[in-house]
Amino acid sequence: MQYLRFPIFILFFILPFSFIKAQEQTIIEKLTKEIATAKEDTNRIKKLDKLTWNLLSNGEFETAKKYILETKELSDKLHFKRGQIYYHNNLGLYYYYQSNFPQALEEGLLSLKVCEELADTARALDCFGNIGNIYADLNQNDKALEFYNKGLVICERKGYTSTSGSFYINIGSVLDKKEDYPNALTYYFKGLDIFIKAGNEAYSALCYNNIGQAYGNLRLHDEALKYFLKATEIQLRIDNKEGISTSYLNIASLHNHLKDLKKALEYAELGLNTAIEIGYTDNIRLGYESMADIHYHLGHFKEAYDYQGKFKKLNDSIYNVENSNQLSDLKTDFEVQKKSIELEAKSIAEKKTRDTIIYSVCAGLFLVLVFSFFLFKRFKVTQRQKKLIEVQKAEVERQKQIAEEQRNIVEEKQKEVMDSIRYARRIQQSLLPTEKYIERNLDNLKKG
Repeated sequence: MQYLRFPIFILFFILPFSFIKAQEQTIIEKLTKEIATAKEDTNRIKKLDKLTWNLLSNGEFETAKKYILETKELSDKLHFKRGQIYYHNNLGLYYYYQSNFPQALEEGLLSLKVCEELADTARALDCFGNIGNIYADLNQNDKALEFYNKGLVICERKGYTSTSGSFYINIGSVLDKKEDYPNALTYYFKGLDIFIKAGNEAYSALCYNNIGQAYGNLRLHDEALKYFLKATEIQLRIDNKEGISTSYLNIASLHNHLKDLKKALEYAELGLNTAIEIGYTDNIRLGYESMADIHYHLGHFKEAYDYQGKFKKLNDSIYNVENSNQLSDLKTDFEVQKKSIELEAKSIAEKKTRDTIIYSVCAGLFLVLVFSFFLFKRFKVTQRQKKLIEVQKAEVERQKQIAEEQRNIVEEKQKEVMDSIRYARRIQQSLLPTEKYIERNLDNLKKG
């Protein structure tokens, strides 16, 4: 049975070490003095951004909101577009802490849009993380993973180790919610290793808390408690009341599951009171729920009923129908805007493609014409050569015919001569005595 209901997500709106209270207060005082005498320029806007970060992480939300509005006014006045990133980021954090997720998401998307226009990779990573956090809190886990993985890919490509650690933790938290605890632990330990090496106690404590939750869901209770206590030790040392509240509520949930109701009630009260002290709405809601469950098991039905009523009232105010409608409208607007941007990009790409095709066709036609011209010239030369060869061939045939005729004449003449010679020879032979006749006469003479 899953009994640990709130994996912790790292917020990307704030600086990694802004949990440390003493440092925050010192920075707040220093920046407040500097801003009081600063000129109305872009440097003032940057100081306002830093001051707002620290005020929000310190729980001074209304004071922070005043500076957020000043950031917008001065950025608009100076036409400083990067100031819009600061404004939307900090306003998104303000709404996030108030559990106004639709407004937080709207500001996150607006910030991301400006980041992409200005090619601000670092702040775009913050946006991917923040938007993922909001979707995760709304239990839209696949959308959360989509934005986290986009950020992680950029971090690993650019070598942003610390920010990679944050994405590891948040991906692990979503996997935890999807009850894929072994893979969640893999991502948690990757993040923990990065933050321990960086000496970042605040984020190391977050990792310990999440690891404890995953072990708890795997029913490895001793391991779970060990990591919860490690987290609590760090949170108390750096005075991070948000983390303290969450650690106490985690330990309360563990003891409640193990039926150690006395300890469960003790830690739940500590966690709830700490959340009320800093106005941490989400942990107040979870604290009410935890208290109602523990009192029910203790048989304190009146207290259980009271806390359940408080939980339902606060839960409904966070996840009411109006917020769901706002989120639906916002998602639709964003998808339409995204589609419009995609269509515009597609149109530009198609125009480039058409231009490229036209240029290629023109170049091809030109080459064809040039090639055709050379082919035509070659054809004419070939035709002339062919005619010359034919003339020469005809002349050869004519000469051959003449030679044949002369040969025939010579043969005819030769035949006539030979015939004359044979005829003369016959005449001659007819007139001369034969050899036998001569021999006979000679014989007669010899005898006489």
